[in-house]
Amino acid sequence: MLDSIVIQEICGFLQCPVEGGKCLGGYNNNVYEVNPDNPIVVKILDRASISQEQIMSEMEWMLYLSQHNMNVVRPVEVKGTYVNDISNGLFFVTYEKAEGRHIQLRDPEVWNSQLFRQWGHAMGTLHALAVGYTPKHSRGQWHEHEIYHRDLGLLDLTLQERWKEYHLHMHTLSATDKEFGLIHGDLHQHNLLLDPQHQLTVLDFGDSEYNWFAYDAAVAIYHAVHSVEAGESRREFAKRFTDCFMEGYAQGKGDTSGMHLVDFFLDFRHLYSYIYHTLFSDIDKLTDQQRMYLENMRVSLVRDSSFLGSGCKVFLA
Repeated sequence: MLDSIVIQEICGFLQCPVEGGKCLGGYNNNVYEVNPDNPIVVKILDRASISQEQIMSEMEWMLYLSQHNMNVVRPVEVKGTYVNDISNGLFFVTYEKAEGRHIQLRDPEVWNSQLFRQWGHAMGTLHALAVGYTPKHSRGQWHEHEIYHRDLGLLDLTLQERWKEYHLHMHTLSATDKEFGLIHGDLHQHNLLLDPQHQLTVLDFGDSEYNWFAYDAAVAIYHAVHSVEAGESRREFAKRFTDCFMEGYAQGKGDTSGMHLVDFFLDFRHLYSYIYHTLFSDIDKLTDQQRMYLENMRVSLVRDSSFLGSGCKVFLA
């Protein structure tokens, strides 16, 4: 969590009271809600980690989606700019406070087939809008992510080799604009809000990049199925979820070009997630439970290259 002095500086900049502010989360606990009477969401970033071009490309993408009637959180300008510098190389961006609450996995009135179709529809709509999208500010390609340029020497040799194989194979895949474009990159259930009218709003576009649409779908499936314990129940849920999700997706995009790659990317995401958390987490600050979670991931990856188990497929053309 960030130092309270940083929050005080931001509130001074925004001319709002410090009292009542709260941390909403974010990978580095860097997203806050301030100004309780008229809530504003601020995301605090470090210029050493992200460039002005990157943040402007994210803002441009979100505004484009919003202007085309997609429910996303809208970035807002402060004093004529989206990027606001503060002390120690930090800056912040602000967003409208969206209505709704986060998805409750244990609430059958929420976590059900209707939601899964809506979720798929939202992603399909996003991908349909990505086709032909020409931004002013450039956004990164998948292979430009830092994870592909890190030393993986500390990983099991089996996982190092598998990572290289995935990377090489991805460079051979077809990437026409029907199956490849600007994606959300992390559209799991925690990046969705459900309002009282059961409408979804999409949050957090920080991982948006040019990648396969099937990868975006696989990310959603991967995180959704973690709601069920590993084994046959998870495999059954994965197929049921994917059927509903893809039904909504096809309604949003109009076709499912390239979605035959979902199973490939589902297995890839499992390895990607393990490597990402291993490389970018502060290991010394992980709880025992988090360490155990990572170790269980490592064991599952070494034991079986398939996330759901050999021979299990979720996408049926």
